[in-house]
Amino acid sequence: MEDRLLNLPALKHAKCIAVYYPTGSEARFVSDIKKLFLFDQRPTIVFPVVRSEANMAFVTFDANDDLSVLEEPLRIVTEIDSKRIVAPESIDLMLVPGIAFDKHGNRMGQGKGFYDRFLPYLRDESMTIGIAFDEQVVDEVAHEATDCRVDYIVTPTRVISAEK
Repeated sequence: MEDRLLNLPALKHAKCIAVYYPTGSEARFVSDIKKLFLFDQRPTIVFPVVRSEANMAFVTFDANDDLSVLEEPLRIVTEIDSKRIVAPESIDLMLVPGIAFDKHGNRMGQGKGFYDRFLPYLRDESMTIGIAFDEQVVDEVAHEATDCRVDYIVTPTRVISAEK
C-alpha cells in the first residue's frame, strides 16, 4: 500500500497533505510515520487533533516533534499553539481513515463524526483518499445525507476511483 500511495501524482504535487496516525483497525499507509517528512520538496504535513467533543483541527508537526499526542486520537488537546493549526481550505489532499468503504466512496468511521464535520470545509478541488485493507472495501456502506464520501480508496492491491 505504501508504494501505491506514495507514487500517486496527486500526493507528489500537493503542498499541504492531511494524514492520520493509524490506530486500532485503521490501515497503516506508511511503515514509519517519519517517512512523511522525507519528500524532496516537503509539503506541509498536518495531523488531526481533537480540540473539543465536536471539533478537530489539523496541525503541523515535523520530524523532530513528539508525535505521542497523536497516539490517542480521541484525546482532547487544547495546548496546541494556534500558529500550527492549518485552515481546511489550505489542505490539498487528505488521507481519511475508516473501518469500511464502498465503491461509491462512502465510509464508516469510528462513529464520532469528526471527519464528516471537517470534510465539507475543504476546497472543492481538494482530494480525499480513503486508506483501507482490501477486506475493508465492501459492497455497500450504510450512509446518511451528512456523511462525506472520499474520492479514491487505496488498498494494498489497488486504487479505486469512487463511483459518484
